Amino acid sequence: MEKRAPICRGPEDNLKDDFTPTLEVNTASPGSSAGPSLRPRLRVVNPIELATEIDVSPERLILGRAPSTPAGRLSHPTVSREHLATWIDASRVLWVEDLQSRNGVFLNGAPLKMQASLQIGGVLRFGDVVAIYEQELGPETPTIEELPGPSAAMARLRSGVLRAAPSPAPVLIGGQTGTGKERVARAIHRLSGRSGPFWAVNCAELSPELFAGALFGHERGAFTGAESARLGLIRSAEGGTLLLDEIGELALELQAKLLRVLEEREVLPLGASRPVPIDVRFLASTHRDLLEAVQAGTFRRDLYARLGLHELLVPSLAQRPSDILEWLLRFAREAEGTEALESFALDGSAAEWLLLRGLPGNLRDLKALALRARAADSSRRWSRSALEALVPKASGSATPAPSAAAPVPPAKPPVPTKEELEHLLATHGSVRGTAKALGRDRRQIYRWIEAFGLKRPLD
Repeated sequence: MEKRAPICRGPEDNLKDDFTPTLEVNTASPGSSAGPSLRPRLRVVNPIELATEIDVSPERLILGRAPSTPAGRLSHPTVSREHLATWIDASRVLWVEDLQSRNGVFLNGAPLKMQASLQIGGVLRFGDVVAIYEQELGPETPTIEELPGPSAAMARLRSGVLRAAPSPAPVLIGGQTGTGKERVARAIHRLSGRSGPFWAVNCAELSPELFAGALFGHERGAFTGAESARLGLIRSAEGGTLLLDEIGELALELQAKLLRVLEEREVLPLGASRPVPIDVRFLASTHRDLLEAVQAGTFRRDLYARLGLHELLVPSLAQRPSDILEWLLRFAREAEGTEALESFALDGSAAEWLLLRGLPGNLRDLKALALRARAADSSRRWSRSALEALVPKASGSATPAPSAAAPVPPAKPPVPTKEELEHLLATHGSVRGTAKALGRDRRQIYRWIEAFGLKRPLD
């Protein structure tokens, strides 16, 4: 297993191990039980140097390069002196009127002829200026280096990280693929004050044969070829933090072994006669719905309860569109080795296109796009056509207009009963054939076999 670069921060935290489940932070849901704090506004996200918030209200507000009221002033050469007017109605819907501007007004990519409404999260473009209509305010939180972004969703995530970091209890980090779950884990470790290193292990790579040796380590002579002792990943993270990445992929038989470590706070290396006490903070991440996995019998309820004492849900980019352009330019800046965000820029149509299209891989897709764009266009000013040319055709379709009906995802095949699974295994004679018949991954079939206590067929 490849060692991740350690991050050592501050003195060791000597808090006692209190595992009372008192906190759940669901950062993808708006607000708290008391409801979100609202302030209707346009968040200008492009050009980056004009980034600002413009409050909107039932009173008519003129936006332009030189409007009658300073609140609507946006000094940019592509903006007319009085470009557009905005106001909100009793339902907090934003209304926009084009004031015969030179470069026009666009709502969600469609040209505005006279006036029209824009819903929450809608994208407004006038000239090269692009803004997003927002209402919800996130909690005021200090900056966290690993988790930038002005969106309310990211503000809630930062708030959750700050609450969870000082505790010694495990944290379960959920979210779609590519949303930055490991970034959250690294932020928790850095803010925890723990003096040991940060390590991460991909649970999808831990087979039953590799699990004990990789996590618990072994003594010299524990097995043929063990010429020296090995600490294992858990003891290597002593005094620090271990991230169990993709915990939802861990086989049931291994979940029981991990649960024992979490409860006893000790490990038994292979070949050792006595367990070794440990001081490690455990974090876990997954893109799966673990509650659904518990219901399906593929994830232990007691392990879920143990890991979920603090629960953070990392929002997708679709839930935080006002962060997208900042992240794109951040990735380009990191690759270039410069701190100046202004070194790269998007024209208005490119920014609009990026905000409206789908990014199923979230930050991973965005980083790949930034690196391709930086390598392909030395002018450092990216157009829509340039970005579109860099997106693979299979995933380059634009997000449907807000009025279009969203496609219904295919229904997930039902979970078979023990008798049904036993019959399918006998009929097909292999896990591969059973997985194909059920439309499931083979790893899922193995988990059901373990959960039902069935005998594995020989594939």
